[in-house]
Amino acid sequence: MTIDTSLLDRGIAFQQGLTGTRRKMSAKERLSLARALKHANPFYARLYRNTDCTDWSALPPIDKNRVTADYDALIAPSGWTRRRLEDFFRGGFALERTPDPGHLAFHSSGSSGAMSISLYSAFAFGRSIAAFHAMAVAGDEHDSPRLAYIGMTDRFNGGNQWIHFMAGLMPVALFSIFSDPEEIIGDLCDFAPTIMLTKPHSLIALGQAALRRGRQLRPRRLLSVGENLTARSREAILALYGTLPHNSFSTTETGPIGFQCDSSQEALDLYDNLNFVEILDEAGRPIERAGREGIVTVSSLYNTAMPLIRYRLGDIACWIDDGDGTRRLSFIGKRGNRVLTFRNDGGCADINESCLWNLSFPGVFDYRIVQTAPSALRIDIAAADPAAPPDPDTVIARLSETIAAAGCPLELHIAVRLLERIEPDARTAKIKRVVPLENDASSPLLTGSEK
Repeated sequence: MTIDTSLLDRGIAFQQGLTGTRRKMSAKERLSLARALKHANPFYARLYRNTDCTDWSALPPIDKNRVTADYDALIAPSGWTRRRLEDFFRGGFALERTPDPGHLAFHSSGSSGAMSISLYSAFAFGRSIAAFHAMAVAGDEHDSPRLAYIGMTDRFNGGNQWIHFMAGLMPVALFSIFSDPEEIIGDLCDFAPTIMLTKPHSLIALGQAALRRGRQLRPRRLLSVGENLTARSREAILALYGTLPHNSFSTTETGPIGFQCDSSQEALDLYDNLNFVEILDEAGRPIERAGREGIVTVSSLYNTAMPLIRYRLGDIACWIDDGDGTRRLSFIGKRGNRVLTFRNDGGCADINESCLWNLSFPGVFDYRIVQTAPSALRIDIAAADPAAPPDPDTVIARLSETIAAAGCPLELHIAVRLLERIEPDARTAKIKRVVPLENDASSPLLTGSEK
C-alpha cells in the first residue's frame, strides 16, 4: 500500500496555519484531551480509571515498558495491532510502503532495549513534517533549498520516512550512513545540498572526505540528530564547513520535540504546536526551576493513531530561562536508563552510566567506554591530533576519578586503546558512548526512548 498523499497534504496545510502562532496548549485543553482518551481509548480507560482527569500533574506518567505491555489497547482505535504491524514490516522495505493509505508505521533501532513501533495517521505525519520544515529547514532562507539526509535508509526508520515525504516540499536526496564516506561524497557534492541532516560523527566524516577529494561541500545549514552534540564535535564541524550545526531532538514515538534555532546557544526551542514537554523528577513531580535536571516527558498532542500522554523518555535535561519569559530545553547530554554493576573481592557497586557520557580528556577527540569484565573497563580513544597521542595514564586517572565520584569505591582495571576513529554501532548507526558487560545483570533505572 502507499499513503494517501491528500491526507498528508491536509496535515501539512493545517500545521502551516498554526506555525506562526507557536501556541502552547493550555492545561484546560490538555485535560480535555485526557478525558476524551479515557472514554475512547482502552489504554487510557485502564490507566485513568482512578482519576477524573481534573489535575494534570496527577495523571500517571507512562514509559516505554508500559506502552509495550499494553500496545494493542493504545492503538486499538486505529484498527491495527502490534502483530499486524510486525507482519507489515516483514513484507519488505520500500520508502513508499505504508500499512494502509491512512497510516505510516516505523520501528526504532532497539538501541535501548526491545524494538518499539510507532504508528502515525497520515494527517498527523503531515503536521510533523510541516512543523519540522518551518522550524528546522525553512530557516535556511535559500531560494532553492536542497536537503541531503544521511541515515539508515534501508529500513522502516522514522528519520528516512520524514525526509522521504518532505520531498513534496523541496528536492531531497537520501544516502546510507553505513556507506563509506569516500563512496558517497562525490554524489553528495554533485547534489550540492543547502541543508544536510545526519549524526555528528557522519558530518565530520563526510566533511573530511570532501576535503581529501578537494571537493566543495558548503551547505548553509547543518542539522545534527541522533547523537550527543559535544563541544569538540561542534568545533570540528565548524572547522570543516565554516558554520555551526543546529542540534535537533526528536523521537520516533513523538516526532519533533526541540530544535536549536540559534546555533551559537546550547538551547532547544520547543515544537509547542505538536507536543507539551515537561521535566519530571524520579517521583513524577514537575520540575519548574531552571538548571535542575530531570526526565524529559512528552505529551503528543496531535497523533490520534498512537496518543501519548506524559510519556517519560530516558533522556535527561533541564530548563533554560532566557530572562524574557521564554523557556527552552537544554541539550540532551545524557540518559538515565541503565546502571553499570562492578564486582570484585571488595564487593559490588553500581553507577549510573550517565556520569560517563560527557567526559573530556586532554588530547582526546572522541571516546567509548566498554565494560570488559565485572571489575574491568576499556576506554577506546581517538586523538584530537594523531601526531600527538594522549597520555594513557592521564586518561585512566580522569576516568577513575569520575567512577569513584559516582559512588564506586572498588578498584577497577582500566585499559586504554588508541583508535583512528570511534566507529558507530553497526545496528543503530550511533556512537555508543558506554557499552555494558554483555549478559551482565545491570538493571534498567529508567526506560528510554528510541532516537
